[in-house]
Amino acid sequence: MCDRVFIAPEVHQTLRLTTKADVYCFGALILETISGCTRYNYMFNHTDNDTLTHSVWTNWVKGTSSNIIDPRIHAHSSSITRVIHIGLLCVQVDPADRPTMEEVVGMLTSNSSLPLPLQKKSLSPWIREKSSDVPKILLSDDYDSGAVEDFLSELCPR
Repeated sequence: MCDRVFIAPEVHQTLRLTTKADVYCFGALILETISGCTRYNYMFNHTDNDTLTHSVWTNWVKGTSSNIIDPRIHAHSSSITRVIHIGLLCVQVDPADRPTMEEVVGMLTSNSSLPLPLQKKSLSPWIREKSSDVPKILLSDDYDSGAVEDFLSELCPR
C-alpha cells in the first residue's frame, strides 16, 4: 500500500515498516481522496511552507473543512468532516498517537466520539520533491468521484 509518497515520517529514520506506518498511509490517502488533490499536485500549486496536511489541519481547526473538500464529492457534510478528522488522526507525527487500523474501522463504522488529533511541532511533513520526473498521473485531477462516494458509503473491514 505504501509507496514513497505515503511513507510515514518515522520510516525515513528507522527504515522499518510498521502497522502504524500503514495507518499513516491510510490517513494520507483519506486526505488526498477528500481534497481531490494529490500531495504532488498540491506541492506544485502552493508555497513551500504550505502542505496538504497543514491546509487540512488549519481548515479543520477553524471549522472550515468545506474549503478543502473536493467539490465533486456529494456527501453529507458531517460524514465528510468525520472522515477528515479520522484522516488527521492517522497522519499524526508520533506513531503512538495514531489509532490502530482496527480502531480506524471502528471510527468509520460508528458514530462514537473521536479523540482530538494532537498537533505537535507540525503534522507529518510531506515529501517535498519538485521534480520534472513526477509522473503525470500524480498531477492529474481526473478521477471518479463516484468511487469516493462508494468509499464513504460502504466502509467495512476485509
